[in-house]
Amino acid sequence: RMFGFLVRWGIRSAEKKTGEPLDYLRELYAGAPGAFWQFTKVAKAAGYRNKLPAPAFHVARIVAVRIHDCGPCVQTCVNLAKADGVDPAV
Repeated sequence: RMFGFLVRWGIRSAEKKTGEPLDYLRELYAGAPGAFWQFTKVAKAAGYRNKLPAPAFHVARIVAVRIHDCGPCVQTCVNLAKADGVDPAV
């Protein structure tokens, strides 16, 4: 139970950071905790940019997500770019 509390707290924290609801993560954790943990590994890898400049990283991320025609996903990427200090003109 305590671990579930920490997971829910982490999801709420990510929602504040992205500005988007992450209900799908709650549902994934509730229904398939193992899949949830595998997803977090992929999500962490997807956010890795090492020395790549923030604007290039976020533009590539937005273009990649746009292909899937998911408005909330694109908005999440835009919000993350803004939080990372990318100039809106980019």
